[in-house]
Amino acid sequence: MGAGPVQEDAMRQVKVRLQLAGTSFAALEDDAALAGTPRLTEERRLYFDTAGGALAAAGAGLCICQRAGRSVQVLELPGSNREWPVPGPWPVLEPGGPLLALLGEGARDLGLTGIATLGRREWPVAQGDATLELALVEGTLGLADRRVAIRDCEITLTAGPVAELFAMARRLAEAAPLRLSVVTVAQRGRMLAEPVPRSVKAAEAALTPAMTAADAFRRIALSCLTQFRLNEDLVLALRSEEALHQARVALRRLRSAFTVFKPVLGAETGTDLREGLRWLAQELGQARDLDVLVRRAPPGPLLARLTAEREAAYDTVAHVLGSRRARLLALDLVEWLDHGDWRADPATRSLREMPAPEFAGLALSRFRRKVRKDGKDLVSLPDEQRHELRKDAKKLRYAADFFAPLFQAKALRRKRKRFMDALESLQDSLGALNDLAAGPEVLNRLGLLDLPGAGALVEGGDRAPLLKAAAEAHDRLVGTRRYWPRPGPRD
Repeated sequence: MGAGPVQEDAMRQVKVRLQLAGTSFAALEDDAALAGTPRLTEERRLYFDTAGGALAAAGAGLCICQRAGRSVQVLELPGSNREWPVPGPWPVLEPGGPLLALLGEGARDLGLTGIATLGRREWPVAQGDATLELALVEGTLGLADRRVAIRDCEITLTAGPVAELFAMARRLAEAAPLRLSVVTVAQRGRMLAEPVPRSVKAAEAALTPAMTAADAFRRIALSCLTQFRLNEDLVLALRSEEALHQARVALRRLRSAFTVFKPVLGAETGTDLREGLRWLAQELGQARDLDVLVRRAPPGPLLARLTAEREAAYDTVAHVLGSRRARLLALDLVEWLDHGDWRADPATRSLREMPAPEFAGLALSRFRRKVRKDGKDLVSLPDEQRHELRKDAKKLRYAADFFAPLFQAKALRRKRKRFMDALESLQDSLGALNDLAAGPEVLNRLGLLDLPGAGALVEGGDRAPLLKAAAEAHDRLVGTRRYWPRPGPRD
């Protein structure tokens, strides 16, 4: 339900939802915003979707809200809500109504995905020049024998500047362990119906050819943030190696989005955000390096030491993710995406308003040229330059993934597949070479080079076949025709 971490309804009310990492809102009770007597409500919500998740795929949600003896059917669509009274706990399919229009015959496949029992405490709050509504929501969400606790803080701007909403969100997040929520209660109910994942891979950003470059950047950045937050929760709950890897992938994708869209954003804007993302990615890197070495190490003292170091590294990761800096970084990002100075810079206006497919062609050509140039004589390149080529190839790959929805015409699919296959082969070879180079550095940093078994990890394997494969993949990529329109005479 909803369209992202910051929701805006048809009445132009802006809402931010935060999730409590602890078990009680007690840390917030001394805040002046909660000083008055709250309005108390109790409600039961029944959430529905098709077996295939058609509503979730459309960014929509459906629930029956039961409160004070009344039942109201709520259909949430991106940018708007529809509510109407119904006689009971099951959705009513009105002929010609929005639900049937959205699902068609699939509406007959609707089923229950979760039941939430929630208590809400609501306060009207004056914050600077703004009027806000602050709600603390507590309860449970369940389906069959699975249950999850709900502890959310919702802040809604009813009047005034949006900056005051984020100021309140930061104020509360400094007082209690609150994190930006990227899923609604309805989406959490949908997740209960599925096996608990070990990680969440990147979802395709919902770009359309009608979008501007600025709109495309916002959509891509929110997609990256959502992937990071979902994996962050799994890292904290499960210490999942796969989730940590995907959290780092999400951060790399987000940082790459800043690079891809740098002409749109301007050179100076967002520097604090970029630095924060770089810091967070570095803080997660040690644990990831140890995950790789633990998989490769033979049984014995080295594996035992690496395993202990890995556990300590995950302790550090948990501390970092719980820090004020990490938790506020997500809030800073979502505010900046919608209300940052980059949106009003006259110097970049023409690029911001450029059609997304046109900008995509320029960006893809720019990174393709860089990979082609930096990969010459790949076999003889020093490790540092080869590492830079690897990063260039990643940026090209992420850009190609970002813009994939803009190039879905049947005539382009085969060309795109050839291009992506060649790019993936280059990435695989360069990644394997990087692992060989990174292993000795990690072991040396930890003082483990002298332990039995370390030599095998340092030697790692024969570089020659990997170098040959990387060079061949680079040549194949350079020789593969672009699948996007020619942007200009330079490419």
